[in-house]
Amino acid sequence: MILSIQRLSYGLGAEISGVDVRAPVSESTYGDIHRALLDHSIVLFRDQPLTTEQHITFSSTFGEFDTFIRGEVAKYAKVVKAGGIRVD
Repeated sequence: MILSIQRLSYGLGAEISGVDVRAPVSESTYGDIHRALLDHSIVLFRDQPLTTEQHITFSSTFGEFDTFIRGEVAKYAKVVKAGGIRVD
């Protein structure tokens, strides 16, 4: 796969494709993703069916988490479930 970073709007946000974040990524790929995060503030990975554990593992490569304890994800105090979006 070839990593692709596409700006989503002028203000912020980029979509990253060509990488499977369920598996460890190379230092070069990590560097590209990290640079995109710094440049665009928000990065989006479509069609990445991550378990909560995989999400935490991938996200932790960018630094330490703040922890939250609320609702259905209290078991995973490092994850806050975004609301208001339904996929049917």
